[in-house]
Amino acid sequence: MRVGFLRQLLWTRYGDFWLKLLQSFGAEPCFAEDEAIFARLLNSELNNIPGLSFRLAVAEVLSLRADAIILPELNYGSHSQRGSAQDPWIASFPQMLQHSLPPVAQYISVPAQYIPSDALDSIVFNQLAPLGQTQKLRLALERVRYLNKIPHYKDPRWSVSGLKTVAVIGQPWLIDDSLLEVLAKEGLHLIGQHQFDPQMLQAEGKRLDKKRIATDLEVMGAAHFLSRKGAVEALWCVLDQSSGADMDLWRRLEKLELGIKPLYLQEQLKNWQGLLKAIPSSYQRPTEVADEDLTMPVIQVEI
Repeated sequence: MRVGFLRQLLWTRYGDFWLKLLQSFGAEPCFAEDEAIFARLLNSELNNIPGLSFRLAVAEVLSLRADAIILPELNYGSHSQRGSAQDPWIASFPQMLQHSLPPVAQYISVPAQYIPSDALDSIVFNQLAPLGQTQKLRLALERVRYLNKIPHYKDPRWSVSGLKTVAVIGQPWLIDDSLLEVLAKEGLHLIGQHQFDPQMLQAEGKRLDKKRIATDLEVMGAAHFLSRKGAVEALWCVLDQSSGADMDLWRRLEKLELGIKPLYLQEQLKNWQGLLKAIPSSYQRPTEVADEDLTMPVIQVEI
């Protein structure tokens, strides 16, 4: 059995465990080819999906050749009706994908986060039930159980002599080392939200608004936490203008009055090639792209 994996949405938070589990189970892991993802991005069938990250994610799914595909639940166990919870792609990505486009394989959703040890068995067996062979799965889980551990986050370097420290926040699927490289400018030392424990940031966010979905709370918590750090001289928030959820979140962040500067993906990246440069470093970017293919569609979505 070939099992496909999606690397675009929070892969670093959940991918290693589920990849090793399925390998131990005997499945053949597969990933989408870069050229295939890029070709799919130019397909009009994705134009109604709000958010560049989610168009990338769906393009990646449609590029996979697998019997089953592992999909992340970005807000597993988080229940809300406010903010980004009103965007079904954020609230329940696997289900929205299933309902929006003809499936290309069997979709299996898994939490995109650390799973408490007392819940691990039930989640694994429930989510992977479609694969059958329970005893074989049980043996596979015992071999990789040690990989399910609480992530450890080490504080980044807060300051560099002669450089201005800028903290970069945004929806967690937007912020990673690759994006910081795109945003880097002479004279600046950039720190990213992804370098801090999301659970800690969500707890911080709950002090500001308990009714928001977990990923919203993570961004709000990051803003509040980083604004109190003396080494941080400026806060930038990366926003996707084609995402109504991002625009709603920005309006909420403005009310915090923390002097946050908005940075829009459409302005920073300019074209699809720039966007591909900012996705996880495990990808290789296409090197030959026709100029007429570089226009980045902008879709305004109200939530």
